[in-house]
Amino acid sequence: MPSFLGSKSMTLSFDLLELFRGPAIEDRIISAQLVGITGESLILVFAFLLYMPSSTDLALVLAPLTALAVAALIRTERLADARHV
Repeated sequence: MPSFLGSKSMTLSFDLLELFRGPAIEDRIISAQLVGITGESLILVFAFLLYMPSSTDLALVLAPLTALAVAALIRTERLADARHV
């Protein structure tokens, strides 16, 4: 289990780095989705290990928020492209 948590933490840190410095908007969108999924999986693992069922609810709330954040990022990029045309 420690290797799983270590690999997920490393994945999360690289995804956050890519999210903020990604060369293209597509990279940032994929990184935003991966950050959300990785964060949710870490919350679920900790909820199981620490026997905290309320944390499972938190992960279920974060799942749609990740999708909304990605949709907002796409919409912002489209509006920025429309202004430059």
